[in-house]
Amino acid sequence: MTAPSRVVVGFDGSPPAQQALTWGAEAAERHHVPLLVLVAAGDPGYGGYSPLVVPGRAKAEEWAALAHDLLVASGHEGRTAVAVDQLPQRALVDASSPTSLVVVGARGHGRASGVVLGSVSQPVARHARGPVVVVRPPRDADARRIVVGLDGSPASERALDLALREAAADDRPLTAIHACTGGAHRAGDPPPWRGIDERRFPGVPVERVEVVAAPCEALVAASGSAHLVVVGAGHHRAVDALVGGSVSQDVLREARCSVAVVP
Repeated sequence: MTAPSRVVVGFDGSPPAQQALTWGAEAAERHHVPLLVLVAAGDPGYGGYSPLVVPGRAKAEEWAALAHDLLVASGHEGRTAVAVDQLPQRALVDASSPTSLVVVGARGHGRASGVVLGSVSQPVARHARGPVVVVRPPRDADARRIVVGLDGSPASERALDLALREAAADDRPLTAIHACTGGAHRAGDPPPWRGIDERRFPGVPVERVEVVAAPCEALVAASGSAHLVVVGAGHHRAVDALVGGSVSQDVLREARCSVAVVP
């Protein structure tokens, strides 16, 4: 388990993007890695280009300056923002890598103002080459725990890696949830707790929870008292797997705190 090689933040000047900027800058600091802040000006050569969909270069430069000022004001000197001539989804996916961490806000500016980050977060989470964190304020502002969904699959193993890494770096407890509609863990299936049992994280308190429920329902319910929910985005078994495209996208839409999707 290693720290991300860098943190990439998508920024459009909106309050949710400012929350994402804060989250991303703090993540870069605690992992001691570079921070790249991208402001998408739009691609003038794109057939669907419209000034109502993307902000244009002047507005993007204005937002990049705002991001820089916010970073300096919050003590993150030496970190800068870059305006790029790409659509936001493409810019963030292109900047992603298997070892990077991409951070975006749950919502952005409305169409009358420019980029719609709400329409960016889900496609980026589907197509990025590495983990994506979609930031939203937690329902419980005092919540400290990180929640991760496990089903014993390789995708949930990778989700567990990120959850343990974030918990260890930020001194947070971890709740690992195995949820399936078919009841308790079945003989012959990969043990959902294997990734915890095979590793040593003495500084991270881990709670194991097994529930009979649809995976999305279990994670969304747990998100009400969580700081971050982590879910895998890989393929899954047809009946009762915890991770998968539909589950991760549903959790992104419905969770009551920030969500990390791990490919």
